Amino acid sequence: MTSLFTGLVALVWFGVVPTTHTIVDFAPAPKISLLAQGNAVATESPTSATPSGESTPAAKRPEDMTMIERIFASGIILPVGLVVLFYAIFLAPERRRKAEEAKLMAGLKKNDRVVTIGGIHGTIANVATDNDIVTLKVDESTGTRIRVNRSAIARILSEPASSDKEGSADDSAK
Repeated sequence: MTSLFTGLVALVWFGVVPTTHTIVDFAPAPKISLLAQGNAVATESPTSATPSGESTPAAKRPEDMTMIERIFASGIILPVGLVVLFYAIFLAPERRRKAEEAKLMAGLKKNDRVVTIGGIHGTIANVATDNDIVTLKVDESTGTRIRVNRSAIARILSEPASSDKEGSADDSAK
């Protein structure tokens, strides 16, 4: 998907795909009346003829355009717009997701109930701060523990519950 997008941007950027329409001016020169001081004043606005014979206003000269009109007429708006769209669709959500994941990994603590990316449910028994290993207690009756990478934790199910609330939650689940 990214290479397709990059290819389209390159085609537009190097002018293979036209981005603006060229206006051909078939208009006759405007009639000019001369004043006594010798200054020329245009008495009619320039027009261009359409195939049906109607006359329409001709395109403005670059020096007569406002800054906004120059930007839209330059052809740079499409590549810039595509870059902004690419950032908004692909890069910004990925950056947010990575920030949330880093926040989750930093907030892991003992007795948090978690789910791994493999679907294993467990309670954190030990969080090593010097490496990326987390020890999970997966079975309360046998005390089975497994060691997983910190990045294998998909989500935290709930905050650690006190012993009296945990017993009532187990009774209601049965």
